[in-house]
Amino acid sequence: MNVGAFDRSSPASPRTDSVTGVAPRVEPFAVRIEAAEIEPLMETLSALPGRKLALLLNLGNRGDGVIHLGARQLLSSMDLTWQEIREAEAPAKINAEVLLVTGAGAFSRGTHTLPDLVEAYAPQVQQVVILPSSFDLESARVRRFVQTWDNKYTVFCREKVSYGQLTRAGLKAKNIYLSHDLAFWNDLQSWALMSHAGTVGIFRRDREAVFDRRPLDLPGMDISRGPDTQPERLLDYVARFSVVHTDRTHAAITAAMMGREVWFYRNAYFKNQAIYEHSLSHLQHVRFIGKQPVSLRQLVAVAFTRYVRRNAYVLRQRLRNVLSRRSASSGASTLLHHS
Repeated sequence: MNVGAFDRSSPASPRTDSVTGVAPRVEPFAVRIEAAEIEPLMETLSALPGRKLALLLNLGNRGDGVIHLGARQLLSSMDLTWQEIREAEAPAKINAEVLLVTGAGAFSRGTHTLPDLVEAYAPQVQQVVILPSSFDLESARVRRFVQTWDNKYTVFCREKVSYGQLTRAGLKAKNIYLSHDLAFWNDLQSWALMSHAGTVGIFRRDREAVFDRRPLDLPGMDISRGPDTQPERLLDYVARFSVVHTDRTHAAITAAMMGREVWFYRNAYFKNQAIYEHSLSHLQHVRFIGKQPVSLRQLVAVAFTRYVRRNAYVLRQRLRNVLSRRSASSGASTLLHHS
C-alpha cells in the first residue's frame, strides 16, 4: 500500500492502539519471491562451482551487514566456496577467477567509493558478477563506472528503477538482470518468533535523509548506524517491536520478513520506493510513505547529526592526534634530556 500521508486509519489494519493507530497481528513468514525473478541469479551462480571466487563486501552500515549475511547464505546454498575481501581492507591484488560484488547502495550519489575498487580488480579476473544492487545514474562517478563494463560483467539490479536506467543506457555488459535484494535470502525465523511489542522509529540522519515530516515522537534509535560487521544488532533490535516506522531499507525489509507492521518512508533518492514497489508492495502489513511536507523539526534533527555531531567527532579526533603528538614529542625531549 503506497500511502501519501500518515493514514493511520487504513482499512488494511482496522485495529488501533494509542501510538500509531494500528496494532497488527500478522504471523511470521518468509517473503515469497517469484522463481522467474531469481532464476538468472541462480543460473549464474550454478555455473561457478570449482572456480576460484572472491566476494567483495562493500563498506557500509549494519543494514549492509544483513546483505552480507544473505550473500553468504545464498552462496552456501549453491555449495560454493569463496574468499572474502572487505572494501575497507582491500588489497591491491587478488587471486581469483571470478569477482562477486555486494554493491547494495554503494553505486549512488551519496556513496560511490566501490567503483574505484571494482575497476581495479576487473582486469585481474575473468568474470565480474555484481550481485543485486541499486545504480544511481544521477551520480557522474556511477555513470563513468557503468560505461567501463564489458563482456566480463554480469549485473543484477535489486529494483526496477536501476534496471530500467541500465537497460536504456546502451551498456556493453554481458547481461543485466532484475532480481531482489540479498537480504531476502536470510532465514530470520528465529528473530520472527521473538517476543515483541510496541512501536519504534528508526530514522536516518545522514546524506540519504530527507527533511520530510517524520513521527519523531516515537521512541527509538537509528540502529542501522554502525559497522557492517554487526548485522545481528539490527536484527535483535527490530525483532523487539510489533510496529516499525523507518526510512532504513534493511530495517524495513527485515521487519517485513519477521511479520512486523512496517511504515516505510522515502529516502533522498529512489532506492526505498523502488525496493518497496518491487519487493514489498504485495504485503498488506507494509506501507510506503511518500513525499511529506517539509518539517523544521526534521531538518534541525538531520542537520544537527549530519554537521554538528560529525564535526564534533572530527574535532575530537584532531585534538586526540595533537595531544598524542605532543605527548610523544615530550617523551622524546625527556629522553634526550636524560641522555
